[in-house]
Amino acid sequence: MTKIRFIFNRVNRKITDNEKALLQLQVYFGRRKSIYKKLFHLSRSQWDDKNKQVTAAAPNHLYLNNRLNILRKKYYDLCLELDNRSEMLTPEVFKSWYDREILLLPDSARPATINIFIDREKDKILSVGNVTRSHYSNTLKLLNEFNPAIKFKDLNYSLVSDWNNFLILKGYKINTIFKHHKVLKTFINLAIKKGNFSYDQYPYRNYRVKTEATSRVDLDFIELERLENLSYPNNPSLQESLDMFLFGCYSGLRFSDIRNIETRHLIRTKDGVCLDLDKVIKVRRPVYIPLELLFEGKSVLIIKKFLSPEQFDNIGFKQESRKIFNHQSNPTINKNLKTIQHDADINKLLTFHVSRHTFGTNLAEVSEGDIYLVMDLMGISKVETAMIYIHNSKERTHRKLRKINWNPHIIYKKNNG
Repeated sequence: MTKIRFIFNRVNRKITDNEKALLQLQVYFGRRKSIYKKLFHLSRSQWDDKNKQVTAAAPNHLYLNNRLNILRKKYYDLCLELDNRSEMLTPEVFKSWYDREILLLPDSARPATINIFIDREKDKILSVGNVTRSHYSNTLKLLNEFNPAIKFKDLNYSLVSDWNNFLILKGYKINTIFKHHKVLKTFINLAIKKGNFSYDQYPYRNYRVKTEATSRVDLDFIELERLENLSYPNNPSLQESLDMFLFGCYSGLRFSDIRNIETRHLIRTKDGVCLDLDKVIKVRRPVYIPLELLFEGKSVLIIKKFLSPEQFDNIGFKQESRKIFNHQSNPTINKNLKTIQHDADINKLLTFHVSRHTFGTNLAEVSEGDIYLVMDLMGISKVETAMIYIHNSKERTHRKLRKINWNPHIIYKKNNG
């Protein structure tokens, strides 16, 4: 006799309340013979294991529970049909039936709303990092608050305009609103590629989302020196945040890449310790950084703090690889940076990403605007992005202005030959 049941997190992986695990259908055929079919991913709070149903914590719980009910009903109908024919349900019969009757259900192939589509697809995009994935979740949460059931046929200019006004009334700034539009556009484009939506109905064709220029915060060498002079011997958390931030200032790496640095990425050359990353997370390309040739090798001194003397001496030799910086989260560091910023008497809002801006701007300054050096060391693929750091080099601007002779007679002679 066959039995079915829904199993959440079958591998019993340790997950937090917000992390998701797989819900599966188990079909038991006796004698320890089972078939498992993947259904969808849920967090612990979104699954009621006692009643075997999706809770209201899931934004599309009505849709998902309807899917489970359809699956149950069709399964019992199959069993009744086979019993009337005095036939048994075998694994082969079940697989054939499942592929024919369940996988090809119309509402499974074409989700009714963009909300359901985003919820279903956001965890399948493997080419983005955790920060981008959290942006997807935040936008979906706001979209559900705006309208929990936006049908594809209702995606038009008016709806996008109403969505924009909703975000304005929520008090979001122009560039934050732009980011939420960008996420929605990402999934509308994905829906077009998957055949769920027609390009002829694309709502952003005539709708232009506004952005505004922002000044990037960076630190000059004097401010960096103030940070270097700080020390927190009685507060390991602050000290680690300070060290990781300074490492970012001297290497130019994003937080996600710094967290993933392992000892195997460090090599020794005639120019000292270098960092050879297979790929950086955002742009998926390799980056090679001669650490000891940059900013007097200060980043290498920071690495030394996180390794034992033996591990540091064995850089470049075969040894068991381990992560160097892997203790603090981005929010924790940003929280600690508020204290560090105050202690260093820096009148700028510090977040971890300021370290990358600091590296780019200071590198542009000391290299006299070598745009290709900036692009290579920072893993930047677009010239326009690298030019931001060139323009941000305030000292370069000052030097150029100092060379200008503002004498009106000289200016007149230059203009008139």
